[in-house]
Amino acid sequence: MHAIIYSKIRHLLSNVCQLDLDRSLADQGPFDLILHKLTDQIAKANQGNNIAKSRVERFCQFTQAHREIPVIDPLENLYKLLDRHVQYKFVQECDIMEEGCHFFTPAFVEFMDSDVARNKALMEENDVQFPFVCKPSVAHGSQLSHKMSIIFNEEGLRDVQPPCVAQTFINHNALLCKIFVIGHSHYIVERPSIKNFSAGNFETIFFNSHDVSKAESSSFLNELDETEMEHPVVKPDYRMLEHLVTRMRNKLGLDLFGIDVIIENHTGRYAVIDINGFPGYDGVPDFFQLLLDLLQSRLASTEPPFPRPVPPHDLSHVTGPPRDSSINSCTCIFQHLQKEPNCQSIYELDIANQMTTDRETFLPQDKSTECHDKEALLLLTLSGDQTNYAPHSDKCNSLWTAKNDVTN
Repeated sequence: MHAIIYSKIRHLLSNVCQLDLDRSLADQGPFDLILHKLTDQIAKANQGNNIAKSRVERFCQFTQAHREIPVIDPLENLYKLLDRHVQYKFVQECDIMEEGCHFFTPAFVEFMDSDVARNKALMEENDVQFPFVCKPSVAHGSQLSHKMSIIFNEEGLRDVQPPCVAQTFINHNALLCKIFVIGHSHYIVERPSIKNFSAGNFETIFFNSHDVSKAESSSFLNELDETEMEHPVVKPDYRMLEHLVTRMRNKLGLDLFGIDVIIENHTGRYAVIDINGFPGYDGVPDFFQLLLDLLQSRLASTEPPFPRPVPPHDLSHVTGPPRDSSINSCTCIFQHLQKEPNCQSIYELDIANQMTTDRETFLPQDKSTECHDKEALLLLTLSGDQTNYAPHSDKCNSLWTAKNDVTN
C-alpha cells in the first residue's frame, strides 16, 4: 500500500513547501493549491495576538487576490465553525433541521457573564433545560475548548465560566458517532460518550471532552447504570448519516471537517452537537490516500466545488472580544516523503502529533529543529520535476521544499 501511495504522490506532486506567513506570499509562489490548518492562528488573532492577526490577514488578502488558486478549505467558510454559538445557530438554520426531520440541534444559549438570575432567564427564553452541557464559546485553538461541564440545577449556574454555550444534554446511551469527511468520502467511527443523566440535586461534573470520547476511554462518565444496560442501544442508520454529510458539506462549503452526532433515546432522532474543521481523523483507515485523492480531484477540476464569499476583514466578530487562554499550537499538518532514495515508502500523516511517525528513520538536516508553534500551509506547485522531499531548517519559519536528487 505504501508503494502505491508513494507512486501516486510522485505522479501528483512536484513540490511541497511550508509557506512562511511572516513575509510576502506572492514572493513564494506560484502555487497551484493551498492546504492549510489555520484555525489555531485565527483563534490567537481573535485573542489579541497581533502576529497571528497579521498572518491571517496576509493569507486572506493573498487568497482573495488569487481566487484561481484552490484553497482547502476557504477561511471564509471556516469562520462559522470557530465559535460554538455561531456554529449552532448556523446548524439550527440549515434546512435539514426543519420541523419533522430526523435531525436537530439541542436547544442552546450563550452566557456572556456569571449572573445567575440573568442566565436562568436566558435559559427559559431559549428553552434550555437542566441538565445542560456547558461548553467554551471558542471551539478551536486552545485546550480550554475541550474543558466542559454538566450542570444539573440552578445552584450549578454558579459554576459557569463565560463566555460559554449552554446546550441541553440529550440522553443517548453513551454512544457518539464521529463522522470524518474528506471531500466526497466520509468515514463513521463509533466512540464512547457520556452516560444518561437527569436533572436533580447533583454537583456539577467537570470533564475534558477529548478524554471522554477517546476510543479507549474508560471514564466513569462512559458507564451506563445497570438499569439502563438492559435497554438496547440505538445503532445509527448509516444511510441517514450519509444524507447528513452530503447536505452539511454543501452548506458548509468545506472538504475537511468532522461532525459529532448522538442519537436521542426513545425518539431515535439524530442530534448534531459539534462540527470541527480539519479534525484529527483518528481511526480513519487510509486517510492519507483519501487526502491525496481529494487533492488530485481539486487540481484536476476547473470549477471550485463551493462558492467563495468575500471573508470579513474584522475577525473579532467570530469569537467576540479577546479571550485569555493557553494556546498549544503544533500544526505541521502534512508529512513528507522519505528522504532516502532507495526506500520507497512514505510517512503516515499524523495530525494529532504533527510529527512523522517514524522518528528513528526520519533524520532532518538539523535534528534539533521540530515544527512547533508554526501553522503549516501545504502548497503544491506542479511546474517542476522534483520528487524527493527534505526539510530545510529554520527555527521559527520552517520551509519544506523539494530536492531534485532522485531520478524518476
